[in-house]
Amino acid sequence: MPTANSEIHVLLAADEAYAGYAATVIASVIDNERTTTPLHFHVFSDGFSKETHHRFDLMAKRFDVSIEVEEFSPADLESLPHTRHTINAYLRLLAAERLPDIDALVYLDCDLVVLGSISELAGIGTNGTPVAAALDTIVLCGYEDSDPVTELMSNPGTYFNSGVLVLDLAYWRENDVTTKIMRAIERITPISSYEDQAAMNLVFDGNFNTLPLKWNLQVPLLDYYFGKWRKSEFIGDAYRDPGIVHFTTPRKPWKRQHSQPFASKYRKYWRSTPWGADGLPPMSGDEVKTRISEIVGGVRRRVRGTKRRMTGKSNVLQSTAEKLAIKG
Repeated sequence: MPTANSEIHVLLAADEAYAGYAATVIASVIDNERTTTPLHFHVFSDGFSKETHHRFDLMAKRFDVSIEVEEFSPADLESLPHTRHTINAYLRLLAAERLPDIDALVYLDCDLVVLGSISELAGIGTNGTPVAAALDTIVLCGYEDSDPVTELMSNPGTYFNSGVLVLDLAYWRENDVTTKIMRAIERITPISSYEDQAAMNLVFDGNFNTLPLKWNLQVPLLDYYFGKWRKSEFIGDAYRDPGIVHFTTPRKPWKRQHSQPFASKYRKYWRSTPWGADGLPPMSGDEVKTRISEIVGGVRRRVRGTKRRMTGKSNVLQSTAEKLAIKG
Protein backbone atom coordinates (compact mmCIF):
# COMPACT_ATOMS: atom_id res chain seq x y z
CA MET A 1 0.00 0.00 0.00
CA PRO A 2 1.12 3.61 -0.52
CA THR A 3 3.79 5.09 1.67
CA ALA A 4 4.03 8.75 2.62
CA ASN A 5 6.13 9.52 -0.44
CA SER A 6 4.39 7.34 -3.01
CA GLU A 7 1.47 8.09 -5.29
CA ILE A 8 -2.07 6.93 -4.68
CA HIS A 9 -3.50 5.53 -7.88
CA VAL A 10 -7.25 5.83 -8.42
CA LEU A 11 -9.05 4.13 -11.31
CA LEU A 12 -12.39 5.03 -12.90
CA ALA A 13 -14.05 3.83 -16.10
CA ALA A 14 -16.47 5.87 -18.20
CA ASP A 15 -17.82 6.45 -21.67
CA GLU A 16 -18.56 9.89 -23.14
CA ALA A 17 -21.91 10.13 -21.36
CA TYR A 18 -20.36 9.36 -17.95
CA ALA A 19 -17.21 11.47 -18.29
CA GLY A 20 -18.65 14.33 -16.24
CA TYR A 21 -19.70 11.95 -13.48
CA ALA A 22 -16.20 10.48 -13.36
CA ALA A 23 -14.86 14.04 -13.10
CA THR A 24 -17.24 14.68 -10.18
CA VAL A 25 -15.82 11.70 -8.30
CA ILE A 26 -12.30 12.93 -8.99
CA ALA A 27 -13.17 16.39 -7.66
CA SER A 28 -14.57 14.87 -4.46
CA VAL A 29 -11.43 12.76 -3.96
CA ILE A 30 -9.18 15.79 -4.35
CA ASP A 31 -11.20 18.02 -2.03
CA ASN A 32 -11.26 15.49 0.79
CA GLU A 33 -7.67 14.22 0.67
CA ARG A 34 -6.01 15.14 3.97
CA THR A 35 -2.41 14.17 3.17
CA THR A 36 0.18 15.54 0.78
CA THR A 37 0.49 12.20 -1.00
CA PRO A 38 0.31 12.80 -4.78
CA LEU A 39 -2.86 11.59 -6.46
CA HIS A 40 -2.73 9.87 -9.85
CA PHE A 41 -6.04 9.26 -11.57
CA HIS A 42 -6.57 6.79 -14.41
CA VAL A 43 -9.74 7.04 -16.50
CA PHE A 44 -10.37 4.00 -18.69
CA SER A 45 -12.66 4.49 -21.69
CA ASP A 46 -13.62 3.14 -25.09
CA GLY A 47 -13.17 6.67 -26.42
CA PHE A 48 -13.71 10.34 -25.54
CA SER A 49 -14.30 13.41 -27.67
CA LYS A 50 -11.64 16.10 -28.02
CA GLU A 51 -13.73 18.37 -25.79
CA THR A 52 -13.79 15.76 -23.02
CA HIS A 53 -10.01 15.28 -23.25
CA HIS A 54 -9.65 19.06 -23.00
CA ARG A 55 -11.86 19.21 -19.93
CA PHE A 56 -9.87 16.52 -18.12
CA ASP A 57 -6.68 18.45 -18.97
CA LEU A 58 -8.23 21.59 -17.46
CA MET A 59 -9.06 19.69 -14.27
CA ALA A 60 -5.55 18.28 -13.97
CA LYS A 61 -4.02 21.76 -14.27
CA ARG A 62 -6.53 23.40 -11.96
CA PHE A 63 -6.13 20.85 -9.15
CA ASP A 64 -2.45 20.07 -9.82
CA VAL A 65 -2.98 16.32 -10.11
CA SER A 66 -2.31 13.71 -12.76
CA ILE A 67 -5.39 12.60 -14.74
CA GLU A 68 -4.37 10.03 -17.29
CA VAL A 69 -6.97 8.97 -19.84
CA GLU A 70 -6.46 5.41 -21.10
CA GLU A 71 -8.41 4.73 -24.28
CA PHE A 72 -8.90 1.18 -25.50
CA SER A 73 -8.88 0.20 -29.15
CA PRO A 74 -11.52 -2.06 -30.73
CA ALA A 75 -8.94 -4.87 -30.65
CA ASP A 76 -8.53 -4.38 -26.89
CA LEU A 77 -12.29 -4.60 -26.42
CA GLU A 78 -12.72 -7.85 -28.34
CA SER A 79 -11.61 -9.86 -25.32
CA LEU A 80 -14.26 -8.28 -23.09
CA PRO A 81 -17.72 -9.78 -22.54
CA HIS A 82 -20.52 -8.43 -24.72
CA THR A 83 -23.57 -8.36 -22.47
CA ARG A 84 -26.38 -5.98 -21.54
CA HIS A 85 -23.88 -3.72 -19.77
CA THR A 86 -21.77 -1.14 -21.59
CA ILE A 87 -18.29 -2.28 -22.48
CA ASN A 88 -16.80 0.32 -20.13
CA ALA A 89 -18.19 -1.58 -17.15
CA TYR A 90 -15.60 -4.28 -17.79
CA LEU A 91 -12.54 -2.15 -18.47
CA ARG A 92 -11.45 -2.22 -14.83
CA LEU A 93 -10.84 -5.94 -15.24
CA LEU A 94 -7.93 -5.06 -17.55
CA ALA A 95 -6.15 -2.86 -14.99
CA ALA A 96 -3.55 -5.47 -14.03
CA GLU A 97 -2.27 -5.83 -17.59
CA ARG A 98 -2.88 -2.25 -18.71
CA LEU A 99 -1.00 -0.78 -15.72
CA PRO A 100 1.94 -3.21 -15.38
CA ASP A 101 4.04 -0.88 -13.22
CA ILE A 102 1.35 -0.38 -10.59
CA ASP A 103 0.84 -2.97 -7.88
CA ALA A 104 -2.07 -1.42 -5.95
CA LEU A 105 -4.85 1.04 -6.65
CA VAL A 106 -8.31 2.15 -5.60
CA TYR A 107 -11.17 1.61 -8.04
CA LEU A 108 -14.28 3.84 -7.84
CA ASP A 109 -17.60 3.73 -9.68
CA CYS A 110 -18.90 6.99 -11.18
CA ASP A 111 -22.13 7.08 -9.16
CA LEU A 112 -20.62 7.95 -5.81
CA VAL A 113 -19.16 10.85 -3.87
CA VAL A 114 -16.00 10.65 -1.75
CA LEU A 115 -16.23 12.43 1.61
CA GLY A 116 -13.18 10.98 3.36
CA SER A 117 -9.45 10.87 2.73
CA ILE A 118 -8.72 8.37 -0.04
CA SER A 119 -5.29 7.71 1.47
CA GLU A 120 -7.04 6.23 4.50
CA LEU A 121 -8.98 3.86 2.27
CA ALA A 122 -5.89 2.91 0.27
CA GLY A 123 -4.01 2.31 3.51
CA ILE A 124 -6.44 -0.41 4.59
CA GLY A 125 -4.95 -2.69 1.97
CA THR A 126 -6.04 -6.14 0.88
CA ASN A 127 -4.33 -8.17 3.63
CA GLY A 128 -2.90 -10.75 1.24
CA THR A 129 -6.13 -11.16 -0.75
CA PRO A 130 -6.86 -9.93 -4.30
CA VAL A 131 -9.21 -7.16 -3.22
CA ALA A 132 -10.73 -5.20 -0.35
CA ALA A 133 -14.46 -4.44 -0.59
CA ALA A 134 -17.54 -3.72 1.51
CA LEU A 135 -20.45 -6.12 1.84
CA ASP A 136 -23.32 -5.51 -0.59
CA THR A 137 -26.82 -4.36 0.25
CA ILE A 138 -28.27 -7.77 -0.61
CA VAL A 139 -26.28 -9.30 2.25
CA LEU A 140 -26.73 -6.45 4.70
CA CYS A 141 -30.49 -6.40 4.17
CA GLY A 142 -30.86 -10.16 4.11
CA TYR A 143 -31.97 -10.89 0.56
CA GLU A 144 -28.98 -12.73 -0.89
CA ASP A 145 -31.25 -14.72 -3.18
CA SER A 146 -31.78 -11.59 -5.33
CA ASP A 147 -28.58 -12.62 -7.10
CA PRO A 148 -28.70 -16.34 -8.02
CA VAL A 149 -24.89 -16.42 -8.03
CA THR A 150 -24.98 -16.58 -4.23
CA GLU A 151 -26.34 -20.13 -4.58
CA LEU A 152 -23.10 -21.09 -6.33
CA MET A 153 -20.92 -19.62 -3.59
CA SER A 154 -19.61 -21.48 -0.58
CA ASN A 155 -19.93 -18.27 1.46
CA PRO A 156 -23.00 -16.37 0.16
CA GLY A 157 -22.95 -14.14 3.22
CA THR A 158 -19.70 -12.62 1.98
CA TYR A 159 -21.14 -11.20 -1.26
CA PHE A 160 -19.52 -7.77 -1.73
CA ASN A 161 -20.29 -4.64 -3.72
CA SER A 162 -17.74 -3.94 -6.45
CA GLY A 163 -18.28 -0.18 -6.74
CA VAL A 164 -15.42 0.60 -4.33
CA LEU A 165 -12.40 -1.67 -4.43
CA VAL A 166 -8.82 -1.68 -3.24
CA LEU A 167 -7.03 -3.88 -5.77
CA ASP A 168 -3.78 -5.79 -5.38
CA LEU A 169 -2.78 -5.81 -9.05
CA ALA A 170 0.38 -7.79 -8.33
CA TYR A 171 -1.80 -10.58 -6.93
CA TRP A 172 -4.06 -10.37 -9.98
CA ARG A 173 -1.11 -10.78 -12.35
CA GLU A 174 0.48 -13.61 -10.39
CA ASN A 175 -2.77 -15.56 -10.15
CA ASP A 176 -4.28 -14.74 -13.57
CA VAL A 177 -7.34 -13.30 -11.86
CA THR A 178 -8.62 -11.44 -14.93
CA THR A 179 -8.91 -14.63 -16.97
CA LYS A 180 -10.78 -16.37 -14.15
CA ILE A 181 -13.29 -13.52 -13.87
CA MET A 182 -13.82 -13.41 -17.64
CA ARG A 183 -14.63 -17.12 -17.64
CA ALA A 184 -16.97 -16.66 -14.69
CA ILE A 185 -18.84 -13.87 -16.50
CA GLU A 186 -19.55 -16.22 -19.40
CA ARG A 187 -20.85 -18.77 -16.92
CA ILE A 188 -23.17 -16.54 -14.89
CA THR A 189 -24.44 -14.02 -17.47
CA PRO A 190 -27.59 -16.10 -18.21
CA ILE A 191 -28.62 -16.08 -14.54
CA SER A 192 -27.32 -12.83 -13.02
CA SER A 193 -27.88 -9.18 -13.94
CA TYR A 194 -24.85 -8.13 -11.88
CA GLU A 195 -22.41 -9.90 -14.21
CA ASP A 196 -18.89 -8.61 -13.42
CA GLN A 197 -19.70 -8.02 -9.74
CA ALA A 198 -21.29 -11.45 -9.51
CA ALA A 199 -18.34 -13.01 -11.32
CA MET A 200 -15.84 -11.46 -8.89
CA ASN A 201 -17.83 -12.80 -5.96
CA LEU A 202 -17.98 -16.25 -7.51
CA VAL A 203 -14.22 -16.31 -8.17
CA PHE A 204 -13.15 -14.87 -4.80
CA ASP A 205 -15.94 -16.54 -2.75
CA GLY A 206 -15.07 -14.82 0.52
CA ASN A 207 -11.35 -14.38 -0.21
CA PHE A 208 -11.23 -10.61 0.25
CA ASN A 209 -10.52 -8.04 2.94
CA THR A 210 -13.77 -6.55 4.25
CA LEU A 211 -13.92 -2.76 4.19
CA PRO A 212 -15.80 -0.85 6.90
CA LEU A 213 -19.24 0.17 5.64
CA LYS A 214 -18.28 3.85 5.78
CA TRP A 215 -16.15 3.29 2.68
CA ASN A 216 -19.13 2.15 0.61
CA LEU A 217 -22.30 3.44 2.24
CA GLN A 218 -24.88 2.27 -0.28
CA VAL A 219 -27.98 4.49 -0.21
CA PRO A 220 -30.48 1.58 -0.32
CA LEU A 221 -29.39 0.86 3.25
CA LEU A 222 -30.80 4.21 4.31
CA ASP A 223 -34.06 3.48 2.49
CA TYR A 224 -34.23 -0.04 3.91
CA TYR A 225 -33.80 0.99 7.50
CA PHE A 226 -35.71 4.29 7.12
CA GLY A 227 -35.22 6.16 10.41
CA LYS A 228 -33.95 3.09 12.23
CA TRP A 229 -30.35 3.72 11.21
CA ARG A 230 -30.21 6.43 13.87
CA LYS A 231 -30.62 3.69 16.46
CA SER A 232 -28.30 1.26 14.70
CA GLU A 233 -24.60 1.34 15.43
CA PHE A 234 -24.08 -0.60 12.21
CA ILE A 235 -25.69 1.97 9.91
CA GLY A 236 -25.53 5.03 12.13
CA ASP A 237 -21.74 5.18 12.47
CA ALA A 238 -21.28 4.95 8.70
CA TYR A 239 -23.92 7.63 8.15
CA ARG A 240 -22.43 10.01 10.70
CA ASP A 241 -18.91 9.67 9.30
CA PRO A 242 -19.13 8.43 5.70
CA GLY A 243 -15.99 8.03 3.65
CA ILE A 244 -17.86 7.25 0.42
CA VAL A 245 -21.58 7.44 -0.35
CA HIS A 246 -22.60 5.17 -3.22
CA PHE A 247 -25.81 5.90 -5.14
CA THR A 248 -26.46 2.35 -6.30
CA THR A 249 -30.15 2.74 -7.20
CA PRO A 250 -31.58 4.29 -10.41
CA ARG A 251 -32.13 7.48 -8.40
CA LYS A 252 -28.81 9.05 -9.37
CA PRO A 253 -27.74 12.34 -7.75
CA TRP A 254 -27.15 14.00 -11.13
CA LYS A 255 -30.90 13.94 -11.82
CA ARG A 256 -32.17 17.32 -10.66
CA GLN A 257 -35.48 16.12 -9.24
CA HIS A 258 -34.03 13.37 -7.09
CA SER A 259 -33.75 14.22 -3.42
CA GLN A 260 -31.83 11.83 -1.21
CA PRO A 261 -29.14 11.90 1.48
CA PHE A 262 -25.83 13.41 0.33
CA ALA A 263 -27.05 14.29 -3.18
CA SER A 264 -26.33 17.96 -2.46
CA LYS A 265 -22.70 17.13 -1.76
CA TYR A 266 -22.43 15.28 -5.06
CA ARG A 267 -23.91 18.25 -6.90
CA LYS A 268 -21.46 20.61 -5.23
CA TYR A 269 -18.57 18.67 -6.72
CA TRP A 270 -20.33 18.43 -10.09
CA ARG A 271 -20.46 22.23 -10.21
CA SER A 272 -16.73 22.43 -9.50
CA THR A 273 -15.84 20.50 -12.67
CA PRO A 274 -15.68 21.78 -16.27
CA TRP A 275 -18.98 19.95 -16.77
CA GLY A 276 -20.72 21.99 -14.08
CA ALA A 277 -21.68 24.80 -16.45
CA ASP A 278 -23.64 22.30 -18.56
CA GLY A 279 -26.22 21.90 -15.82
CA LEU A 280 -27.60 18.65 -14.47
CA PRO A 281 -29.82 16.57 -16.75
CA PRO A 282 -33.55 16.33 -16.00
CA MET A 283 -35.31 13.05 -15.36
CA SER A 284 -37.00 11.25 -18.21
CA GLY A 285 -40.76 10.79 -18.27
CA ASP A 286 -40.48 7.26 -16.90
CA GLU A 287 -38.15 8.45 -14.14
CA VAL A 288 -40.62 11.19 -13.18
CA LYS A 289 -43.39 8.59 -12.90
CA THR A 290 -41.16 6.39 -10.76
CA ARG A 291 -40.27 9.32 -8.52
CA ILE A 292 -43.93 10.25 -8.06
CA SER A 293 -44.71 6.65 -7.13
CA GLU A 294 -41.86 6.70 -4.58
CA ILE A 295 -43.18 9.91 -3.03
CA VAL A 296 -46.75 8.61 -2.87
CA GLY A 297 -45.51 5.33 -1.41
CA GLY A 298 -43.51 7.21 1.21
CA VAL A 299 -46.53 9.29 2.21
CA ARG A 300 -48.67 6.16 2.51
CA ARG A 301 -46.07 4.48 4.72
CA ARG A 302 -45.96 7.51 7.00
CA VAL A 303 -49.76 7.64 7.20
CA ARG A 304 -49.91 3.92 8.06
CA GLY A 305 -47.21 4.40 10.67
CA THR A 306 -49.06 7.34 12.21
CA LYS A 307 -52.30 5.35 12.32
CA ARG A 308 -50.53 2.46 14.05
CA ARG A 309 -49.04 4.80 16.64
CA MET A 310 -52.36 6.53 17.23
CA THR A 311 -54.16 3.18 17.52
CA GLY A 312 -51.57 2.05 20.03
CA LYS A 313 -51.97 5.22 22.11
CA SER A 314 -55.76 4.90 21.92
CA ASN A 315 -55.60 1.33 23.19
CA VAL A 316 -53.37 2.39 26.07
CA LEU A 317 -55.74 5.22 27.02
CA GLN A 318 -58.74 2.90 26.83
CA SER A 319 -57.00 0.31 28.99
CA THR A 320 -56.05 2.96 31.52
CA ALA A 321 -59.62 4.29 31.63
CA GLU A 322 -60.99 0.80 32.18
CA LYS A 323 -58.55 0.22 35.03
CA LEU A 324 -59.51 3.50 36.64
CA ALA A 325 -63.21 2.66 36.28
CA ILE A 326 -62.68 -0.70 37.99
CA LYS A 327 -60.79 0.90 40.86
CA GLY A 328 -63.46 3.54 41.19
